[in-house]
Amino acid sequence: MVDTASYHQQQTYLDMSAATANGILHTHTNGHGSQPDQIPFNLDQLPAGFDLDGQDECNSSARMFERTRIQVLADERGHVQKKTFTKWVNSHLTRVGCRINDLYTDLGDGRNLIRLLEILSGERLPKATRGKMRIHCLENVDKAIMFLQEQHVHLENIGAHDIVDGNSSLILGLIWTIILRFQIQDITIEEYESTETKSAKDALLLWCQM
Repeated sequence: MVDTASYHQQQTYLDMSAATANGILHTHTNGHGSQPDQIPFNLDQLPAGFDLDGQDECNSSARMFERTRIQVLADERGHVQKKTFTKWVNSHLTRVGCRINDLYTDLGDGRNLIRLLEILSGERLPKATRGKMRIHCLENVDKAIMFLQEQHVHLENIGAHDIVDGNSSLILGLIWTIILRFQIQDITIEEYESTETKSAKDALLLWCQM
C-alpha cells in the first residue's frame, strides 16, 4: 500500500527541484508565512514577457533603430551645413568670377581657398602653385592654413591633407572657423538698454546662455 503523505512530499520536492533548475520558483503567502507553490512550472508555459531571447532581440532592434536614426539625423545636418557653406563661399568667390560645385572636392587644390581668404581679408596671399599633383594641392592648402595661423585663427586638428583628401567634417569645421573670424567676429551689436556694444559672437553666446 502506497504512503499517500510520503508520495505528496516526494512529488512536491520534485516540482520544486524542477522549478529551481529552470530559475523559477513561485511562492504564495498564507497566514503561516510563505510556502512553495506545488504547481510545476516549465519554460513553455511562461508568458511572452519572460522570453529572454525575445527581450534580447527586442533590445537589439531598439538599439539598432536608435543608432540608425542618429546617423540619419547627422547625415541630414551635414547635408544642410554643406549646402549652406557652399552658398556662402560662392557668394564671395563670384566677385572674382569663380564658384565651387562641391565643397568637399573643389577646395582640395587649395586655389579657391586662397582666393576666398584674399577676398575676405583684403590681403595678398602667396601665389598658388600650378599643377594638379597631390604635392601641389598640399602646398597650396598649406599656404592658406599658414595665413590663418598668422591671423591668430586657431585650427583644431586640421591639416592640409584633411582638406586635400576631402574630409567632410574637418572641411565644414574649417569653413565655420573662417566665417567666425572674418564675418561674425567683426560685427558689433549695440544694446538698446545701454550704450554698451558686443560682438556678434559674444551676443550669440549670451543669447544661448539665456
